[in-house]
Amino acid sequence: MSSLNKSCPAAESELQSTAQPTNLGLGGLTHQALSESPEPTSDEELQFIGHTNPQGIFLAATSPTASIASGGGDKIGVWLPRKTYDHIKRHRIGLVNRRSKTLYGQSQLISNVLLPCLLDQSFHLIPNPVDFAVLQNIYKTEVHPIFPVVEFDMPPPTTAESSPTRILLMQTICLAAATSPRARKHLKLPSLSDSVQMPSDFISYLSQAILTFVDLGTSRDKLVAVQALSVLSLFSQLSNDNHSSAEYCGRAVSYVQTLQLHLDTSRFRKDHRIATRLFLCVWALDRLNAAFHGRPVLMHGRDFGRDMTMSVSQQDNGFQLFLVVIELLDKIIDLYRPSTGTQNNWVDDFPSFEDLIIQTGSQRISGYLIGKFHANEKNPLHVFSWLNPIEFAG
Repeated sequence: MSSLNKSCPAAESELQSTAQPTNLGLGGLTHQALSESPEPTSDEELQFIGHTNPQGIFLAATSPTASIASGGGDKIGVWLPRKTYDHIKRHRIGLVNRRSKTLYGQSQLISNVLLPCLLDQSFHLIPNPVDFAVLQNIYKTEVHPIFPVVEFDMPPPTTAESSPTRILLMQTICLAAATSPRARKHLKLPSLSDSVQMPSDFISYLSQAILTFVDLGTSRDKLVAVQALSVLSLFSQLSNDNHSSAEYCGRAVSYVQTLQLHLDTSRFRKDHRIATRLFLCVWALDRLNAAFHGRPVLMHGRDFGRDMTMSVSQQDNGFQLFLVVIELLDKIIDLYRPSTGTQNNWVDDFPSFEDLIIQTGSQRISGYLIGKFHANEKNPLHVFSWLNPIEFAG
């Protein structure tokens, strides 16, 4: 425990006093502030209870502040203020879980000692401003035009300099850019060393920091969690650890469904364009996951409350080309499903890549980006050459 005390000075004081939770400074924030009062978002103020959940009927009847959620013309559930919902749950169960799932089963003392240390270490795992600017530009020019899962013009002016959401977004952008050869000289983490990190080490440190933030819920913005999990899954598709990539994809899909992004978000979200783009990214990721790992898809068109054709046509040319390729991949997946009577007449009309470029109006996309769609003849699954596999430490 002495080594722990040296790396996290508050550990010793925590051991001496277990009556009060320890608040450690994390870049200007306390552990209490990180875990209990992150920046509020409109998505977190309400809890959705679908009508398929019998609990929703009673909650709607007993809560005067509940509002009806509508998808199209049919009522599908109720939105209940989260504070009211949490109060009802605590009143019924009589217990409040104050521990993180990351340290599930550990004593309160161990949680109070280790969690602040984990947060403190993860919070400072970011490159310096100069290196981050380069990595951000790499993401903007090489990844975002094809897979715009993260808003590169971040952080918004209203986001605090030391907020968990800002740090998580920065780490996600750096992770997405780290596989580019142009990034090699800028893979530095000053909190660990002033020297350039090996790509595998840089990626391992960042991935663990991102997972720590997501698992501990330090940023309550679920959209940011979807972005982070999507990048983790996408760039580990071709790594040796197939399960982790599929798990991150499944968690991203779960968040998307929780946020109701599979419905027509233009009716209830001001940021519906970003929400639609993020939904399409996760939908595409789900198809890639199924193709690479031989798994069933998790998102089905029969559950969507939006016009997919229109949603795809409204995207920028590079992303639209990517989505059209994914649509073809979805048809190929259908050939390998165990169901009988699969229709494969479309195979005779399989379009060429040049046809897809014309169809999506992508003729003006740079040859550099077009080259990233080039299929690798030695590995047919490696359709996108920019998906350099990254390995995560266990």
